[in-house]
Amino acid sequence: MRNFYGEHGLRYLRRLVFLQALFFFLVLCLAIIWVVSQVRTTDGSPWMIYVFGWLSVSVLAGWVVQLLSAMPDWDFVSSRRIQQLVVLVTAGAVASSMLAFLLPYRDSLYLALLDFSPIVLAALAACGAASLYVYRLLTNLRINKARYETAQDKLDEMRRRNGAEAVARIELSHALEFGNAAGNPLPGPRGYVIAGLTSKPWHDPSAFEWVRHLEQSYEDIRNELEVILSDKSPLSSYAYLGQAKNWKAFRFVEGFAANEENCRRLPKTAAILRSIPHFPYFRDAMFSVLKPGTILPPHRDSSNIYLTCHFGLRIPRDCGIRVGGETRGWEEGKCIVFDSSYEHDAWNTSDEMRVVLLIDSIHPELTDVEVDWVAAREAALAAQAV
Repeated sequence: MRNFYGEHGLRYLRRLVFLQALFFFLVLCLAIIWVVSQVRTTDGSPWMIYVFGWLSVSVLAGWVVQLLSAMPDWDFVSSRRIQQLVVLVTAGAVASSMLAFLLPYRDSLYLALLDFSPIVLAALAACGAASLYVYRLLTNLRINKARYETAQDKLDEMRRRNGAEAVARIELSHALEFGNAAGNPLPGPRGYVIAGLTSKPWHDPSAFEWVRHLEQSYEDIRNELEVILSDKSPLSSYAYLGQAKNWKAFRFVEGFAANEENCRRLPKTAAILRSIPHFPYFRDAMFSVLKPGTILPPHRDSSNIYLTCHFGLRIPRDCGIRVGGETRGWEEGKCIVFDSSYEHDAWNTSDEMRVVLLIDSIHPELTDVEVDWVAAREAALAAQAV
């Protein structure tokens, strides 16, 4: 799928609106011609009904092809609403067709209306789905236009302050995000990407100096974890992938902001986290608890600007993780590092909880200027969500 946030999105939206408006016009003409043909017989009306009918169907088919060939995101439309619409239209079409045979009134105009109603209902369903989609797309275009202008102002400021070379990758990444450049270096098809970063599912933990410090502090971190597990009230649900009941967390950092209360409760673990480069510019830093029998389905995160570290703390048998098709396990006191923008899944089919210290840290190849850009972008997104 391609991004359609910028001019591409506007052109795409105009095509959709044009085809939808043309379909409405043709259906209106068809309805008028059909009513006139029922009120008074004219020789030319039957073939006109066929012509306008086929034109309507062709335009509707063109709209569907356009929608499916370049639709930016199926999540724009609520699947529940679409399901309800389909059920309602199907029920109406079936009921109207049955009435044509079951009811005693046999006037030809009445029967023709009943026979014709499934086509009308189908057309209304298609237009209803289009309206839901176009409304959501308009909303997202307005939001993304504001995001684009804010980001562009920040980029211009950084270019003046740091020079063109320092922001070259950011400029390409900015163009990719908003559909103004060709190509996509992401392993996944969606999300924000910094161009030029090393991309691979698994990374060597020994390449990170702070990982060695983390592993040397296993006893301190494990002792503080046991304090938390003895008092289950601090654990919160990790509402992701529909696993809020089975996936729990104790957060130190969330969305570039440190949880100062939790950091005070566990000072040794917090001190180790603060020694990691670019703290607290982490997507997450938390004790990640998978309850027994939990299976996380395949998924991928939406950016390559983070690497995920799992530090094994409580690791039972029969649990593991697969990233980019390669399966590995956790070990207590050891770290694994991977790129979560690759498809990954995890499981704990044992009868004990699995606990790791999860750290989504900034990719080490990002420069300080690029980290400032990421921080400004995250701050803008956080402010927009309020």
